[in-house]
Amino acid sequence: RYLLTEIIYEDEKLADSMLTGAILYRAIKEAIGMLYGDYGLSCITSSLTGMEIKYLNVQTKIAFIRCNRNYFRMVWCAITFIKSLNNCSCFFRTLHLGGTIRSCQKFLIKYNKMEVSLLLSQFKNDDKQ
Repeated sequence: RYLLTEIIYEDEKLADSMLTGAILYRAIKEAIGMLYGDYGLSCITSSLTGMEIKYLNVQTKIAFIRCNRNYFRMVWCAITFIKSLNNCSCFFRTLHLGGTIRSCQKFLIKYNKMEVSLLLSQFKNDDKQ
């Protein structure tokens, strides 16, 4: 399964642009260890069924997280408990859960088009006033 998540920082000015997939992976792994202990860590770090960050965009703060079908709920739960990355307060919003990376990409395109049209409509309303 693929989790399409958005990282939302509480203060965008403090948002760290040095975020990497390794830092995000470590944060998820720590959260799983805190919630599920050794059992959870062994589930997500096994060689064939492990978890990995497939894509991370620092500008848009979007990440694709691949995890085993049997343990996606474990990963999904763990990311809700992450409260900071690189000492910057944040939270995660899961946008989509897909079986393939292609389905997540299609959803992300629709989501971005919707966000752009929303921003344009707000801009047009501000222009009229």
